[in-house]
Amino acid sequence: RFGDDILDEIIYESRIPEETIAALQAMDHKTRAYPDWDRIAGAVNSVAILPDGTLAGAADPRRDGLAVGI
Repeated sequence: RFGDDILDEIIYESRIPEETIAALQAMDHKTRAYPDWDRIAGAVNSVAILPDGTLAGAADPRRDGLAVGI
């Protein structure tokens, strides 16, 4: 899910496929797993503009955010 420049490793949620992690390790990346949906992994709220101009919103379930259309 994300990398850490200070610790020089890629920290990921354990639901990431093992073949993805193996590929990163084969490229000499250090990796460390966090539990799925752990709050320490952060939270993202986002809005996308779809090709037809519609706005689509999403909120990370780790926090209290939500997407609302008005």
